[in-house]
Amino acid sequence: MTSSSLHIHSVGRTATGVGLTAAVCVMALLRITCLASDPYRGLDWSSGLLTDEGFYIHNARNVVLFGRAITDDFNNMFLSPLLHLAQVAVFRAAGVGSVQARSISVACGLASVAVLYAALRRGFGARVAIAGAAFLGLDHVFVLFNRMALMDTPAALLAVCSFYCFVRAGERPGVPASLWITLCGLFLGATVVTRGLGVYLLAAPVAGIASWGKGALRRVSLAAAGVLLVPAWYVVAWYLPYAHAIQHMNSYYLHHQIEPGSLHHLAQNLYHGLLGDHRGVVPYLFRHSPALFAMALCATAAAFLPGLGRCTPATRNSNATVRFLAAWFAAGIVTLSAISYAPGRYTVALWPALCGLAAIALFATDGLPQLWKHPSPARIAIACILTWILAYHAVEALMGRAGVADVLLYLVPSLAAAGV
Repeated sequence: MTSSSLHIHSVGRTATGVGLTAAVCVMALLRITCLASDPYRGLDWSSGLLTDEGFYIHNARNVVLFGRAITDDFNNMFLSPLLHLAQVAVFRAAGVGSVQARSISVACGLASVAVLYAALRRGFGARVAIAGAAFLGLDHVFVLFNRMALMDTPAALLAVCSFYCFVRAGERPGVPASLWITLCGLFLGATVVTRGLGVYLLAAPVAGIASWGKGALRRVSLAAAGVLLVPAWYVVAWYLPYAHAIQHMNSYYLHHQIEPGSLHHLAQNLYHGLLGDHRGVVPYLFRHSPALFAMALCATAAAFLPGLGRCTPATRNSNATVRFLAAWFAAGIVTLSAISYAPGRYTVALWPALCGLAAIALFATDGLPQLWKHPSPARIAIACILTWILAYHAVEALMGRAGVADVLLYLVPSLAAAGV
């Protein structure tokens, strides 16, 4: 290599380092600037955006100010004990306040970006890792929810940590792999304890492990053991002492908010979640990040196309990694579509999977079946379905804007007349 080539290589590395440093600074500034300000009203259709932060810090505040956690009948500490313990520690160190509580989400959001980068770099290399981290770190939905003291951002961090452990488990066999897959389950258990709706994440390691083939049952068993450890702690240390109060709260959330009242109600929920207005989970994802959602949807479809499992050992871990993310993303969409109450903040734990899949679709499709390569009836059908879904949501989003319906009212008849 000549001196000029070395100089160019050095300059390129320096420029990359400067760019990454600048991106990290921007990510941090977007999260900490004016942290005491009110949430952006267009971020969610639910009024909980303006009230739930106070509910969620209530018990930790009581501990620091009054010396006891329970002072009335609302106690969110029962539903998210790990977050409660973190809030108590922060309030004792930095004082009680919404900014201090929000700083937990800020730290968890930035840590999620870093851990996602580390996982994608091991699985797919630097380009995919940088793209995925940039998508997650700069996406406005994830950024704005990272500025709020809710349960969802800490749960998202735990889910990303589980994904990182899964990637590490696929790198080499033996004891290290067994340890990493158990840690994967442990972080999944912590995710569910922090945010109960995160139970859909349990599908992710099962889908990924199935791609490894031999020894899948043993690895699923190790992951399940890790998952059960945290709920076991929760039952002994948290549920049994407060069983009556927890049952009362869970009964309200399950029967009055989440659970569909009938099969017809469930069918309505699924339709609304997939093809409804801005309150449905898929319309929400599409309206806020249409490009990322489209790429993630294509990567999810490609991950489960016939033939993906028939891969060489060199690519098996990449395929398993994609299927982990795809199952995370797909199971989350189905779950949030099925339940009767799914505000925008419930999608926060989906964004790491969405951004990771988008980066993979953009830069790492060589190891995946491509929808338009070697066409077959199944792949053509999938391509048509994806195109229809994306076109439908584009039209539906436009129809929701003021004035668009009036334009179409005159444009469509005019085009019809011109055609005649």
